[in-house]
Amino acid sequence: MNIIIRECDEKVANRIAKEHKININIVKFLLGRNVSEDMIPLLVSNELLPLLSNDTLTNVDKCANVIDKYINDNDAHIYIFGDYDSDGINATYIMYNALKELIDALESSAKIDYYIPERFEGYGLNKKWCESILDDNSNKLVITVDNGITKKAEIDFLQENGVEVLVTDHHEPQQGLVPNTIVVDAHYNNDDFNGKSLCGAAVAYKVIAYLYQNIYGYDFLYLEKYIPHVAIATITDMMKVSEENIRFVNNGLYYINKYPYDNMEYSPVSEAMYFFAENNKGTKTTAKDIAFNLGPQINSCGRMNDVNTAIKFMLADNEDDILEHYKYMLDLNDKRKDLTNDIVSCIEPPKTTEVALVRKISGAEGIIGNIANSLCSAYGLPTIIFTETDGNILSGSARCSSMYSLMNLFQNTNYIYSFGGHDQAAGISILKKDYDKFVKSFNKAVSKAPIMARATAEEIVYVDQKIQATDINKYFINKYDDVLFFNEFQKPVYYLENAQIVGYHTSKNNENNICFHIKAGNKVVKIWSWKFTETYKQLGEPKLVNLVCGLEIFNGMNVMDIYNIEVA
Repeated sequence: MNIIIRECDEKVANRIAKEHKININIVKFLLGRNVSEDMIPLLVSNELLPLLSNDTLTNVDKCANVIDKYINDNDAHIYIFGDYDSDGINATYIMYNALKELIDALESSAKIDYYIPERFEGYGLNKKWCESILDDNSNKLVITVDNGITKKAEIDFLQENGVEVLVTDHHEPQQGLVPNTIVVDAHYNNDDFNGKSLCGAAVAYKVIAYLYQNIYGYDFLYLEKYIPHVAIATITDMMKVSEENIRFVNNGLYYINKYPYDNMEYSPVSEAMYFFAENNKGTKTTAKDIAFNLGPQINSCGRMNDVNTAIKFMLADNEDDILEHYKYMLDLNDKRKDLTNDIVSCIEPPKTTEVALVRKISGAEGIIGNIANSLCSAYGLPTIIFTETDGNILSGSARCSSMYSLMNLFQNTNYIYSFGGHDQAAGISILKKDYDKFVKSFNKAVSKAPIMARATAEEIVYVDQKIQATDINKYFINKYDDVLFFNEFQKPVYYLENAQIVGYHTSKNNENNICFHIKAGNKVVKIWSWKFTETYKQLGEPKLVNLVCGLEIFNGMNVMDIYNIEVA
């Protein structure tokens, strides 16, 4: 391994640490990660941060004014059309619940409903649902959340039948597919980074915030309970760590951890989040808890074709209903994990000549994203898992590491029917008859991706700090606890050179979990590494190794996440 330790300007680090009263080690770490100086105080804040203005998104004022017209129309019927993932579910909750409460406050007779399609119905507005709402004489408004930017045909159909449509989305517009209506999409924003990095729930929130505050002059306290839902969606949809997303995630976690909200005029969380906070009292909820627990639990409902369980959990207003929906959500997540593990274990691993992992499977329509993610993490290759259905189309889910951009790879690949998403996670469709030709073309695109990106991953390893075995203790590991880590911004990466392994033992529950006994001066420290026993044995159980790893404390135990290992 060619190890490069990230460095920073010591004078700048000392000045920032002094000005903002931040631990110098944290400042050096953040500067080494190329975090801008103005972002550093945001990432270490323990207080609420001011949110950016409600009107930063293009057309947000026009959208809010149209909504205002309909919520004051006693003959109106408003429909919120969402999406089946965590972002879409949270966006639906925000838009629907906020408008419902506003309609009640105005004593209007306007009706409001929401609809979230199951995965088998396909993504976004569909013709069948559009036809289903045309059977009465009400003044209709459809608001899409976390979808709609590519649904020109469906929106044209609604408009031709007298239905007004507003699109709130965050996906990239595609030429020829953008609807001819008012669109509030993060990619239409003039700000190249903040606006374009917002999730669908954040876009929905900004529309609601403009309506509440800029049109009706309501106090912000009526909007607080939606911030945790924006934070959950931002984390689970893997949005970029931008200034605005930092503010949303920081504040969302702050409200959740503020439990029990004593002596507060208005609870800063929804009933569902109050339940979540109460069940986690005594422990600080972090972005990682959302990313690996609550977020996947919400996502599992859409993946297992029972999306209404998640939205009912968020909308429930009594403890018995919340508990019932939450337990069922956990059960769905367990079933999803079992099914994912079963399928991943049956998939043929990549050949040594493959630069990308592309596979077809059946019976896993809702979880191909989880399967692709597991395989990408295991093998480090750009991965696409297609699911076979009865039609002529193969629908796929793609994942890749930060070395690549799926959007760029797809633009250089032939035989694609449609695609959309983000650089590291995306959806894609191809014609069944083109599968073999697509695989060949995609592998070619990956092999021709910028050589520096691949060479960097294979030969050069960047680390934040070189450490000794004596540094493996809770005091050293926990010193970055106050930093807001989420999505691509991960905890420090360490280089441990010439680590002397004097023994090891494996877990009784899972033999692939190994606890290394590493000599640290006159002592021996024990540190666990999950799913690493087989790898260590394949290396020949060396006694002296060089490691690139992350460190954390789990249930009081030292844990090492090994990214690279070589025999010293």
